[in-house]
Amino acid sequence: MPHHRDIAQAFLKEAQADLRSAKLLLAGKEYSQTIVHCQHAAEKTLKAALALRNIIITRQHTVSPDFAATFPDFGEANQIALAASALEKEGTRTEYPFFGRSDLPIWIPSEQYNEADASEALEKAEYVYRTIIAFVREKYGL
Repeated sequence: MPHHRDIAQAFLKEAQADLRSAKLLLAGKEYSQTIVHCQHAAEKTLKAALALRNIIITRQHTVSPDFAATFPDFGEANQIALAASALEKEGTRTEYPFFGRSDLPIWIPSEQYNEADASEALEKAEYVYRTIIAFVREKYGL
């Protein structure tokens, strides 16, 4: 198995790619997909930090509670977890249509989100990424 530091760097590289994608999607007015990539960026950023504490999470997408519990020594851990949690709550709603109830119209993500939603998601994802990058550089020299 690769070293935890290498795993963290890989997650951060992919989180950065998700942020770049989110910006392009926002510019292209693909708001639900912007939010998808923002959630992915935040998730991968938290997973990178967790990897540095020897916690490797691969099968779950909600990691903000794990992050908050693992980093009590990080002053902004709760604020970061809250921002990531807000993105996690959107989860698959931003990616897939839902049609399980005949009394409700089909939920079509690309019709439900707007520029303000996408901009807010990008702001949260960038905050998570920027703050954790500063922390892991200082604490782990990454």
